[in-house]
Amino acid sequence: TSSSAPTANGPGSPTTAAPVPASPTLTSPTSTSHVVVAGEHLWSIATQQVAAAAGRSPEALTPADVVTYWVQLCMTNRPHLRSGNPSLVYPGEVLELPPTPPA
Repeated sequence: TSSSAPTANGPGSPTTAAPVPASPTLTSPTSTSHVVVAGEHLWSIATQQVAAAAGRSPEALTPADVVTYWVQLCMTNRPHLRSGNPSLVYPGEVLELPPTPPA
């Protein structure tokens, strides 16, 4: 005879643990995400992304080169920003990076 002892997840086998949902605040960065560091803002992040995609230095870009991507970055992340305001991002926030335009 075998008995089933209760586990932290309730009665049953110790191998049948309930799935643990991922916490949205602990999202790990991927190639399509960016963790905000102190001093950054969405414009600077957009500039870095466009420059990298174009193979140019950020200083070589004009506002016209960056604005379309910046708008996409703002629209993609606004609902997920702690402040709800694209002008105010906090260090540690994880941003979703939209695809960069072709070079």
